[in-house]
Amino acid sequence: GNDFKISSEVELVLLDVSVKGADGGFVSGLKKEDFHIFDSKVEQPIRIFAAQDAPVTVGLVVDNSGSVRPKKPEIVTAALTFVTQSNPHDEVFIVNFNDTASLALPPETPFTSDRAILRTALLSNPAQGRTALNDALKIALEHLNQGRLDKKTLVLVSDGGDNASDTTKDEILKLAEHSLATIYTIGIFDSDDRDKNPGFLRELAKITGGEAYIPENKDHLV
Repeated sequence: GNDFKISSEVELVLLDVSVKGADGGFVSGLKKEDFHIFDSKVEQPIRIFAAQDAPVTVGLVVDNSGSVRPKKPEIVTAALTFVTQSNPHDEVFIVNFNDTASLALPPETPFTSDRAILRTALLSNPAQGRTALNDALKIALEHLNQGRLDKKTLVLVSDGGDNASDTTKDEILKLAEHSLATIYTIGIFDSDDRDKNPGFLRELAKITGGEAYIPENKDHLV
């Protein structure tokens, strides 16, 4: 009989890349040939290349636990800055978390680009209780799949600690690795905060092709 062969390629990793010049400004007009990607020193082929400010489905995952109460204004400012500077055609949702995690927008509004609605949602929770970070990430990754846009991103604003989730760290890392989401993490904490976990913030960003923004100073060795 005839030979029947199926081949499947599943290792497609989405990388969001921004290039800055020596003056600190962003460089545009780059082509696929300008980039080379290496994995363990072995160059990998670039299957798809797109250079554009395309609209994104983006979830803001925002820590509202008691451990970050002193940092609440900074957290809201960081999230609002992201919303303000994003593409006006982005579709955005918010997951707030403390003892539990929940979608912050009304059920009839799964996504929005309305900055006033997003601001209200960000300010709706007082900072109190424990930290269900992993549960929040699980909700966010699942909700992200309902987005219409090809490019999907999460922005986590947190100290990185978790003490209230049913979902484990390993489960979240596996879910994140198998999703097409790029995750950016913003660490908001002081050097003496006991609940901080910057290592998790870095790991989550790294495995999804995102970036971790961790405040550093000479007293803050993490």
